[in-house]
Amino acid sequence: MSLIKKIFTCIFLLFVLKACVSKGCKDYQEVMIDNVILDYFGMYRSGSYWVYQDQNHEKIDSLYVIYYNKEMVKFGGRKPTCYKNEEIEVHLKSIGKSLIREEYAIFYLQDNSYRAPIGENASKRVGKMQAIYTNGDTLLGEDCKKITNCLLNNITYLGEISQVGIEDPIYIQKNIGVIGWINNKDTFNLIRYYIAP
Repeated sequence: MSLIKKIFTCIFLLFVLKACVSKGCKDYQEVMIDNVILDYFGMYRSGSYWVYQDQNHEKIDSLYVIYYNKEMVKFGGRKPTCYKNEEIEVHLKSIGKSLIREEYAIFYLQDNSYRAPIGENASKRVGKMQAIYTNGDTLLGEDCKKITNCLLNNITYLGEISQVGIEDPIYIQKNIGVIGWINNKDTFNLIRYYIAP
């Protein structure tokens, strides 16, 4: 190849490269997690835990947060859809099989929605929690009923509570998290919890 052809080829490649780069995002619009999501799940930080028991005081279940990460994640690499989404990644561990089917589950909080858990057999891994995390607008949508009190195993819980689902519902209280659920013939209620600072 002659020198002139090499020079023209280099110039052409520089123009192509510049065109590709210029289509990328220089500015990102920040999308923060909706306050409703934070009110109900913002306390799921490393070290937090919730312990539950059934109506017969025979079965125990629990949730332990073993990993928590909050960061801004770039979404979209070409104009005009350039965003930085605030995202919280939470890893949960459980000793029971009622709320989470397996020992370990991952979920993400983003803007006004949830991202489904990831990995092989993800839909099976989260069991009953799937009703919350895979329906993007559960807390904000039609499947959610807002109540101010909830009776579970003769214990009354008062406050801003969301009942997710009609058959076998799960109950989530603002600033506390999941306070109980009905699973087949068992009813589990929160007996103690700790929210890490």
